[in-house]
Amino acid sequence: MRGLVVISDQEWWTAGDDGLLQHWIGGLRQGPPIVTGHGSVQSLVRTPDGQLLSAGIDGFLRRWDLRTGQSLGRPLRSGHLEVWSLVVLPNGDWVSGGREGRLQWWREGRPRGMPIPSGQGAVSALVALPGNAILSGGDDGRLRYWDSVGHLLRSFNSGHNSIMSLLRLRQGSILSGGSERLTEAESSSIRSWLPPKTGLDNQILPGQIESLSLVELCNGDLISGASDGALYHWRDGHRLGQPIQTTHRRVDALTLLPSGDLVSGGDDGTLQVWRNGQVVARAPTDQGGVTSLATLVDGSLLSGGRDGSIRHLQLEDGALRRISSMHSHHGAVWAIAPLPDGDVLSGGDDGLIRRWRRGRQQGIALKTPHTTVVSLVVRSNGDWVSGGSGGDIQLWREGRRLGDFFHVDSGSVWSLVERRNRQIVSANGDGTIFT
Repeated sequence: MRGLVVISDQEWWTAGDDGLLQHWIGGLRQGPPIVTGHGSVQSLVRTPDGQLLSAGIDGFLRRWDLRTGQSLGRPLRSGHLEVWSLVVLPNGDWVSGGREGRLQWWREGRPRGMPIPSGQGAVSALVALPGNAILSGGDDGRLRYWDSVGHLLRSFNSGHNSIMSLLRLRQGSILSGGSERLTEAESSSIRSWLPPKTGLDNQILPGQIESLSLVELCNGDLISGASDGALYHWRDGHRLGQPIQTTHRRVDALTLLPSGDLVSGGDDGTLQVWRNGQVVARAPTDQGGVTSLATLVDGSLLSGGRDGSIRHLQLEDGALRRISSMHSHHGAVWAIAPLPDGDVLSGGDDGLIRRWRRGRQQGIALKTPHTTVVSLVVRSNGDWVSGGSGGDIQLWREGRRLGDFFHVDSGSVWSLVERRNRQIVSANGDGTIFT
């Protein structure tokens, strides 16, 4: 069976490789099967106007009456060699995927624009997302997110060798089914996903300026620091006011003090304290540039530098007092994240995460899949998330990697923040911020 449309608990339609459409009520066939003309039916969906829509290896789409199974109108030529997948969007548009690897958007039964290459081989699975976005899966095992007009927003590795099916559950999570090589032989697998909010309706910060740092304010607003040396203020996906220019050439680091003041660090080697959009204190460091910042529970600061050092600092009346210092990484320290037990995580140019125990000068080194570790966040449940310079993201639990890393096509994952609603937000090298 290739297609299933459920009308109610007792009524459904099925279609399959034999090219037949069958109506069922109460588990009993209703009349003889209907010859579709597809040769083999690859997908069957229900449209908002109460029709069945089928697609097959003949390259056509066909419409059917939902009650009687009667053919409606002429077959619709798709432009695909074979139609392997089909989905109906919330606005009533359709999207079809072909064996040749292209996607076609449809409106009112007509192709809308030219087919778009997906870059994933045969497109064997499609699922609709809010905002008329879609998720596609295919031969290359990658999941791709597309907006309502066919722009690719994001792509990452699913863990499957190839993806055969996608299903969105009522609570919003997604199931993917496909093949997976665990040993010498391939086996089937099912994976569950919480879909990243990557559609245009959920993309917080589009732009060409590289987003390097990110922090959430007490009211839930976001402040991002960028490669142009400016701070940007965001609320509900919209920028508030004009950018605030710092004296940093690039804002590599941001952290929030218990008082609510904001601290920024940059390649000029200074820390700047901000209150209501104004600098209230400025202090130099000797680290060759500030590349990461974190605030400890006592209000003191950890500052990572381009020279590979981590400084424990106390900011008093606009001046910095050094409490301690250690040399942690070969190259810049791009990420610092305190742990609840008082230990500290750091990541840097050497591609390692180091765990530092209080009072010790030697950290425990953990290998990562990243060429350079550029971001770290400790989640409220104790898990960690690390981001790399190649756009790769890795989950961690109890100091061990949790599954395979996945990839985002957004450049370096420069900053990771867990918001109060437990969503993870990333600031990326292409200027975007994703949740």
